[in-house]
Amino acid sequence: MRRDWAWAIGIPLSVIACAWVALNPWLFWPGIVVGTLLCFMAWIVTSMPHDRHGPGVLAMFGAFALLLFAGSAAYEAAMRAYGVRADVVVVAVEHRENDGGADWECQVARLDGTALPYTLTEATGCGEELARGRHVRVVEDPLGWLRPRLDEPPTFSAATQLGVAGGVTVGVAASILWGRSRPRPGRGASAGRGASTGPYQY
Repeated sequence: MRRDWAWAIGIPLSVIACAWVALNPWLFWPGIVVGTLLCFMAWIVTSMPHDRHGPGVLAMFGAFALLLFAGSAAYEAAMRAYGVRADVVVVAVEHRENDGGADWECQVARLDGTALPYTLTEATGCGEELARGRHVRVVEDPLGWLRPRLDEPPTFSAATQLGVAGGVTVGVAASILWGRSRPRPGRGASAGRGASTGPYQY
């Protein structure tokens, strides 16, 4: 039972940690790759002990959803808590066509002309509405971990995103505990198969 709780708590927290790591531009892919592996691990440790693939699938897709929601929620909460607002000017706007559609990138500088070591992308607010010479306000991470973005209200509030991420976390943990719980006796062949103590004892 203690091991079941360890998996139920450890996997969602590890996925959340990967989502946070992926917010750093330099660590995006390592965070996503490790987080994806953890999603598959959620399916393995949930479904294999008692051959319960339904809860395993729920745990896996819940972990995928958590990898998406937790990062966005953490980003908005962190920027709201300690982000620093700064006035900047757009010095260049580039528009590239790729297989996924338009890709915008805006170079910005301080109002005194000092160049900044980052650019705004489509994900952080750059778009066709911005033009060279326009003054905008950005939110910067003083620690340099998170990518700066335009100071605009998010589509969903930080509280809503944290609530969704919290609900998904509970759902993943509950699915893992459900899948790993020993089936009650007296359910025929399926009960006997579910109660097997075969090689899959995680």
